[in-house]
Amino acid sequence: MHKEIELSNTTWWAIGGSSIALLSIGGYLWYQYRNKEKDEKSTSIVAKTPNTIEHPKIRQVPNWSSPFDMKYVDHVKEWLLPKIIKELPSLKAKQYAKTLKKAKGLIYDDDDAVKRVFAKELQDKTQVSSVSKAFWGLYKEDLWLYLKGFLSSSELNELVTQPVKQLPNYRL
Repeated sequence: MHKEIELSNTTWWAIGGSSIALLSIGGYLWYQYRNKEKDEKSTSIVAKTPNTIEHPKIRQVPNWSSPFDMKYVDHVKEWLLPKIIKELPSLKAKQYAKTLKKAKGLIYDDDDAVKRVFAKELQDKTQVSSVSKAFWGLYKEDLWLYLKGFLSSSELNELVTQPVKQLPNYRL
C-alpha cells in the first residue's frame, strides 16, 4: 500500500539548496527588522533630549576698533544678547550717509558737514556702523574709503578718526 518515493541525489541537493537560500533570506530580513527598531528607539530618545546634544554657541567679542565695518552693529547685538542696544534708525542713517556724500565737492569740500556728523550727531560706534551700512546701500561704496579719497590724512584724523575713537562702543 505504501509506495516509497525515491528521490535522486540531484533532487536532494536542489531541495537542500533552496532551503538554505530561503533560511538565509529570512535571516537577513529578520536582522534588518531588528536594526530598524533599535534605530527608531535611539532616534526617539535623542529627539526627546535635545539639550544633551546641542552645544551652546560661543559668542565672539566684537572688534571694537572697526566701527566702519558694516557688520559691527550686528556683532555687538549678538555679543550682548539678550540685552538690547540703542540703534540709529535707518532713515537717520541714510540721511547722514547723504550728508557725507554731499560733503565732497568739485572744488571745495564741506569739512564742517563731516565734522558735524562724526563729532556731534553720532553718539556711539554702532551708529557709525549703521551709517557705513546705509552708505553702502545707497552708493555701493565703502564709507571709509570714500572719506579717505577726499580728506587729507590730517583732516581724516581730526574730523573722523579722533571723534569716533572717543565714542562709546554701544549704548543700552
